[in-house]
Formats: sequence, C-alpha cells, structure tokens
Amino acid sequence: MVLDKRCGDSPEIYLGAYSVEELETYADCTVLVGHFQFDSVDQLSDLAALKNVKRIEGYLNVFRSPGFLTLHGLENLEVVEGHVAIHLNPNLVSIAALGALRTVTGNLYIGSNDRLPQTEVDALGARVTVGGMKNLGSQPTGP
Repeated sequence: MVLDKRCGDSPEIYLGAYSVEELETYADCTVLVGHFQFDSVDQLSDLAALKNVKRIEGYLNVFRSPGFLTLHGLENLEVVEGHVAIHLNPNLVSIAALGALRTVTGNLYIGSNDRLPQTEVDALGARVTVGGMKNLGSQPTGP
C-alpha cells in the first residue's frame, strides 16, 4: 500500500511556484493542501514536476501566465476539493493533461485563454462532476 505524501499545511494557505526549481519542491507530493496558484508565471511552460499529484485540497488557479503552453504534469490529478480556475493564459494551447480529473467540489472556470480549443474545454466540462458552477468559455467574451 502506497501512502499519500501531503504537501502544504492548510487549504487556506496559498502555494505556488514561478520556476522549475520551486516547482520541484512538490515533485514527490501526491496531495497538495492549499490554494495552488500560478499568477503571472512566464518561466514555466508546463507543470511536469507535479506528475505524482492525485488530489488538491484547496484551489487550482492558473492565470495571467504566458509561459504555460500546456498543463502537462497534471495527468494524475483526479480530484480538486475546491475551485479550479484556468483563465487569461494567452499561450495555453491544451488542457488535455487534465484527462484524469473527475471531480471539482467547488466551481470550474475556464475562460479567456486565446489559443485553447473550445473542444478541449467542452470535453473537460462534460467529463468532470462539479459541485458549484461551471463557466466554460475558452475564448474572450465581450463587445
């Protein structure tokens, strides 16, 4: 039996990484506890170091981060006990790495990711059980 390795102290504390070195501090984690936030990240193109993460107890928020091309590294993520927001990432071209994600207990928001195909957004929305609201629009909206 493999035990979970929990990283983080509280679902109320913000965690994040802005470089490969910072992200690698979570490489052995299977559970992230906290608001895992990537804001204005430009030195990471993916999340490869998080390949062991199965659950997040808190939020996953990826926004305003031009470095991200994909969410590679989150292929084993199954549950987020909180909200997921992926928005305002101008170079994000795929969220296929979220293929194992099945449950989001809070809200799911994916929007204003200029290069992200709506078909991937729709597929994720159809597959994931969401406890809160779903807002799934990959393209910017407005006048």
